[in-house]
Amino acid sequence: MDCTLRGARGRRQGTRALAEFTEPIRRFSEKANLPAILRRPTGHTAVFSAGVPGLFFPSSKPGWTLLVVAMAMTRSATAQDATPRPAAIVRGVTLSRGLPVAGVNVFDVETLEGSVTNESGRFTIAVGDSTRTTMHLVAKAIGYTAFDTTIILAKLSTVSLVIRLSQLSALMPISVMAGRYTATAARTSTLTPIEVANTPGSNADISGAIKTLPGVQNVDEGSGLFVRGGDFTETRMFVDGAPLFSAYQFEAPTGSVAGTINPFLTSAITFASGGFGAEWGNALSGVVDLRTQGRPAQRFTNINASILGITLSKGVAFPHGLGVSITAGATDLRAMLALNGNPRAFSPAPHGQTYSGLAAWEYRRTGVVKIFALLQKNAFGAPVQDPASLSTFASDRTSDVVVASWSDSIAKWRPFASVSTSGFNRDESKGAYDLSSNIRSFQARFLSKFVFTDRVQATTGFEVERLSADFRGTFPANQYNPVAGAPTITSGLKAAAPRTALHASIDTRPTSSTELILGIRRTNSGFAVASTVDPRLSFAWMPRGQLTFTWSWGVYHQSVDPAFLDRLTSGAPTLPEQRATMAIAGTQWGEGVQQLRVEGWTKQYHNLVGLTRSYATVAGLSGKARGADLFARTVAPLGTTARFTWSLSDSRRDDANTKWDAPAAFDVTSSMTVILQKEWKSGWGGGVAVKRATGRPFTDVASATFDANRNIYVPVYGDPFAQRLPVFNRTDITVSKQLPLGANRFASTYMGINNLLNQINTFSYTWSQNYTERLPVRSTVSRTFFVGANLVLLARP
Repeated sequence: MDCTLRGARGRRQGTRALAEFTEPIRRFSEKANLPAILRRPTGHTAVFSAGVPGLFFPSSKPGWTLLVVAMAMTRSATAQDATPRPAAIVRGVTLSRGLPVAGVNVFDVETLEGSVTNESGRFTIAVGDSTRTTMHLVAKAIGYTAFDTTIILAKLSTVSLVIRLSQLSALMPISVMAGRYTATAARTSTLTPIEVANTPGSNADISGAIKTLPGVQNVDEGSGLFVRGGDFTETRMFVDGAPLFSAYQFEAPTGSVAGTINPFLTSAITFASGGFGAEWGNALSGVVDLRTQGRPAQRFTNINASILGITLSKGVAFPHGLGVSITAGATDLRAMLALNGNPRAFSPAPHGQTYSGLAAWEYRRTGVVKIFALLQKNAFGAPVQDPASLSTFASDRTSDVVVASWSDSIAKWRPFASVSTSGFNRDESKGAYDLSSNIRSFQARFLSKFVFTDRVQATTGFEVERLSADFRGTFPANQYNPVAGAPTITSGLKAAAPRTALHASIDTRPTSSTELILGIRRTNSGFAVASTVDPRLSFAWMPRGQLTFTWSWGVYHQSVDPAFLDRLTSGAPTLPEQRATMAIAGTQWGEGVQQLRVEGWTKQYHNLVGLTRSYATVAGLSGKARGADLFARTVAPLGTTARFTWSLSDSRRDDANTKWDAPAAFDVTSSMTVILQKEWKSGWGGGVAVKRATGRPFTDVASATFDANRNIYVPVYGDPFAQRLPVFNRTDITVSKQLPLGANRFASTYMGINNLLNQINTFSYTWSQNYTERLPVRSTVSRTFFVGANLVLLARP
């Protein structure tokens, strides 16, 4: 007898017959807890085997179906008699705003035992290990916040849960092309390495990509991050919790050229433009948190060659969760300068080497131990025009960091710990100026999150650091006479001091649409005259739909750079820690490809330090800043995505020379960035970035008198920072192509043009010998072509 129905008519009849006879069985099987394969919806060609090897029966025949179900139930009952019952059963239901949520992945982090909720939002998990007393349970679904908690397994067997999920747009990160902007109280943005590489004009530099985010002013074309009215020294960069003292390569009096860390050494880049939590300290304006890659998934070789240099990487995955990767690279800008011109007349051209290594041990699914090491050397020379003469600025720098870190998820505990050493050595000279410095940090850092419930979690931690500094320098006695052989003064500092910090915070969700974070941080530094206490508060509220309001307030302290301490006129090398009090309020509408965000902020500064023109340290300065940021993202014509960032800022500080209130040296009142990007299915991609900013202020020279004894003109300065440089303009484009070369290798090529329109931007002014003529100093980047390729070779599986 034919067991199937032929043709379309037969298929329709079979489907109806299946529905009529299987619906009661499906309902019964759910109540009886039958295996999932008996309960899943099937078409007429599906087959029930129900754990009976070798038997296949067309599901359109109700008689066969009932027979197979009966056999399966008998086999299941026999198996249950022969096999020990689970130690516990975890049952529950997932709800959002009182309604069930289907398709939620609920699982135990440590064993990956789990289930997917059905149409009624229900799930069941059998715990196989009878010795377990707790379970680290996570529930995840697209569009909802993740539920994360630890439950106690009762001796009786069954644990019943009600999991309430909040919609993602209320309190979780919102994804955009060049950063995930958070509508939570945490107030951070994150970048991936690919997003850094695809940002037009960034040259795959982390700092260059961050400069396109809201809250960062385009003060100049260098890599310094000037965040919300602050100097670039007020934004700190960390790698796996270890401080980086040199976040920029090839830093000269006329600006920096590139950042320190290759983005492809990182797994995530988190940037906080103020309002950051109590776990971060020693920063007044912003924090960049770099997390390194984990264990390589397989053996690989990576070759990256461009007009800027070449980098080779090798990774090996060993058994038992072990893996190692190493990278070696050389940078030399001679080829790029030969192709594009050398407006700064670098001699020698910027060049350097970078070596890094990573060893990781993933000893279980949630636990990893890593050791990361980085060594970087760079040097260059550049002429600097002073009124007295033309001199050459020579720089030779070495920076290093070694950090061992550990992270895990143990029941309700989410610990992270690191121990590190990082250092920075530099030798710089220009005319009568000659400085040799060495700074080194030894630090231990521990942080632990504890999840009480899905609505409450607490974070506590501490830092212990020993900082040593060794400075020896010769400086011109008068800034206007810096030539070799001019009168000089000398100074030096060799000191070491500890710094300790304790912090605690609590993250609560009072309702499904609100989040409140309260934190406090206490710091004691041997380079400061007294300990400091920083209270911090952040809040987010989503009243409806995709509308979110955020607010934060906090006090932030930062130790004085030891470089200032060697110029103190008297006393021990200590000063009060610099202080900033910052408040931010904002609103955001939309998510994904359509969103709009507006924020306003204000800052008050106390105990700032500065240097006079005679290189003397002045302490106790004050300042204030306020501004607003706008960010918008949308789909533009021709399938492109468009991002628009506009920052307004008014930053004022006491001038170190006159003590007058004046615009800050880096005050940029308006900064705008527009980015258009598009990717094609063929593997081509491209983007264009347009940047415009008002010029930063400078102090003009009102007149000059001639000193016959020293045969030099002495300038008479006007009001501090009363004049401004011309408006800054720049347009950058990038084009890339992804090239699959087979299952185990692929390549990408890229090219770009920075400053496409060859717009002349002024970095600063110098003067003629008698100060009657003001001479512009052109910025680093004229129209610059660059090209490169990246080849990845994977081991065969």
